[in-house]
Amino acid sequence: MHKLMIVVVLCGLGVGCDAMPSPSAPSSTFHVSPVRLELTGRSQQATIRVVSPQPWSVSSYPPWVSVSPQSGTRDGVITLTAEAHLCTSRAREGAVVIEGYIVRVWQDGSDLGIGC
Repeated sequence: MHKLMIVVVLCGLGVGCDAMPSPSAPSSTFHVSPVRLELTGRSQQATIRVVSPQPWSVSSYPPWVSVSPQSGTRDGVITLTAEAHLCTSRAREGAVVIEGYIVRVWQDGSDLGIGC
């Protein structure tokens, strides 16, 4: 009981919550990895591995990201492509949601002065 309370308190503070599924997430036989992606400011691809005994789908993702495929029938790999984030030094962040599991995506800014 005390261990559960510590997790809830830490999660409420935003500590160590990235890997925790939302309440509507499927059973523990489903998981995604990684749960956090850090990208450069240039256009970049990354992959997310899905382990699932059943069909799955991507329910949301940031407007500056494309994902392919957006659904699958079992285990699979999603390719995420982030648009270049030029003309700013500020990072941006978003989330890819797959069957209630959240993959956090951070992308650095890239103030290269090209077309700015």
